Amino acid sequence: MLLKFQLSLDQMSIVADEGARLANLCSTRMGRAQQMCKERADAIMTIDSFLRNTSEMEKKIRDLSKQVDKLSRFCNQAEQAMTYLDALCHIVRDGGRNGLVTRAKSFSSNNHQHGSKPCSRSQHVNSSH
Repeated sequence: MLLKFQLSLDQMSIVADEGARLANLCSTRMGRAQQMCKERADAIMTIDSFLRNTSEMEKKIRDLSKQVDKLSRFCNQAEQAMTYLDALCHIVRDGGRNGLVTRAKSFSSNNHQHGSKPCSRSQHVNSSH
């Protein structure tokens, strides 16, 4: 009977060791699962935070849109000023034979079609002599 108890104790020890090994393996896997869940929860919280702050993003986009509109107006004004200055340059070069408004209008319409070059400073100097 003592031998039977000894055999049962040995079997209980083997089963206990296997149980401890499986518990350790389960603990490791549960730790990995917990880490993965935490990372995904953090990502979801980040997305949630971003989506809740759309009004802030919308405000930034509106501000940028206003700045682009201002820049566009400035560029249009600068282009118009350059067109009139170039027309004035041609008037000076022609000796004032054509009117400023007529020349500026015809120049602005022809400038883009014919690719005429702007008047240079050397033309100003040469035409005045």
